[in-house]
Amino acid sequence: LNAEGLLLLTNDGAFARQLELPRTGLPRRYRVRTYGRCDPRALADLQYGITVDGVVYGSILAVQDKRGDTNLNQWLTV
Repeated sequence: LNAEGLLLLTNDGAFARQLELPRTGLPRRYRVRTYGRCDPRALADLQYGITVDGVVYGSILAVQDKRGDTNLNQWLTV
């Protein structure tokens, strides 16, 4: 639904490429607002990686930060 993160502007293409390549191992952290309930077991299973449309993604640490009053909106740190 929504995400918060850093927007970095640079005219150094090599530097930008280094930041975006997964092999550099640079940790990335996002705060994400979701609509609907997230199953805590499903979030925990993300640590083993996930495959979406045939693309294999590495492990993801997803933690529920807080839930809205209506239980329809939640904030996660991913």
